[in-house]
Amino acid sequence: MNNKGQNIYNKALVIFTFLFISGFIGCAPEDDPGPTVQSSLVFKLDMKNAGNTNSRQAIDDLPDCTEATPAYARVVLTGPENVGSLSSPAQVDFSSETETEDLSLPPGDYQLEYMAVYDDADQMIWIAPTESNLSDYVQNPLPAAINLNTYNNNSLAVEVVCFENRVLTNPDAISAADYAANLGVGFDVTWSEFTKYMNLYNSQVPADFAEAGFTNVRIRMNEENPDAEFMANLKKQIQHCLDNGIKPIIAYQGHYLEETATSDEEARNHLVNWWRNMAEELKDFPFELGFNILVEISGRYKTDYTAMNSFYADVYDAIRKTNPNRILIFPPVKISNPEYLQYLEIPGGDDPFVMAEWHLYAAGPKKSPSKKYWLDGSTAEERENVTGPIETAVEWMNETGHVTWVGAWMAGN
Repeated sequence: MNNKGQNIYNKALVIFTFLFISGFIGCAPEDDPGPTVQSSLVFKLDMKNAGNTNSRQAIDDLPDCTEATPAYARVVLTGPENVGSLSSPAQVDFSSETETEDLSLPPGDYQLEYMAVYDDADQMIWIAPTESNLSDYVQNPLPAAINLNTYNNNSLAVEVVCFENRVLTNPDAISAADYAANLGVGFDVTWSEFTKYMNLYNSQVPADFAEAGFTNVRIRMNEENPDAEFMANLKKQIQHCLDNGIKPIIAYQGHYLEETATSDEEARNHLVNWWRNMAEELKDFPFELGFNILVEISGRYKTDYTAMNSFYADVYDAIRKTNPNRILIFPPVKISNPEYLQYLEIPGGDDPFVMAEWHLYAAGPKKSPSKKYWLDGSTAEERENVTGPIETAVEWMNETGHVTWVGAWMAGN
């Protein structure tokens, strides 16, 4: 189950320079004793330290740093007044090639949680490593403490690394286009969805599927906190599929998000942690194993594509730390309805290992006129219920460049 180069970063980085943060507090006028004191935070580029050999990390096959001019920074600060969030960093524009505009803040103790610098083409050119991401490349990763409680100017050096949006691909990796083209015919299985069914599974099942001509299965899971026994059984199922030439796609039901979580933050944290742990456990399996992030989004997030897109971005980042070239499959809301593909924002930019899933006839067709009406296919209405969703998905694929997979349809419920 070993994947060569699984730990290759999918973004090229090298220590390049420092950014300085300077803060000062302005005094209140003598005739106005009210609380008007504010501090000013400025990000300054210190080119004198560019290319400092003491801080350069020697890495093979990495490019030189870009000479692009910084246009703005995206930052996250926590303190007396929070600035931005990890899901939506605040933008601070550069007023010159080396200095940003002032960021006015109340005095106090702050933490710089995130910082990245972009050029005027909206391309990231530098990023500050954090304790959980790329910390090996710098001496002092974020977060960094910033004290804005004095009347004196003070500064803090923040190390950044060059960024190139280039994927360093494992030679065994499978692009989303090739993955979708070779999935063939398969179906959803409940081997790991319910405990009572897990006990019915045996290794002959995928062998029989392969003999019948099926080439993929979607292993749906409903376990909110998979334990060691669950993972051992799941890994056996995955390996049995691979041994029989079947592509296994694991998929999370996500009922905790839809029915249990009491806030967006709780739902986000659950989904991110679930996939972070799952990705770590399965990182050494071959690339034929795919990750389908959720199955049929419903409940409180049935039509909330804004929240789901935000969750997806964080899930993507969590998985990519251990599985940089793994196929990730994202569904639209409204029970994977292709009409909602238009609202789906697949994270990763031009990452060639991401795709979408949608399906039709969830819970099977209906015999009365509706969008799921199907009797014998003799009427135009019935045929449109099949061809219409397909045409909608194809149109979205042509517009976005993403590939899709029909993850399920049912002949009956």
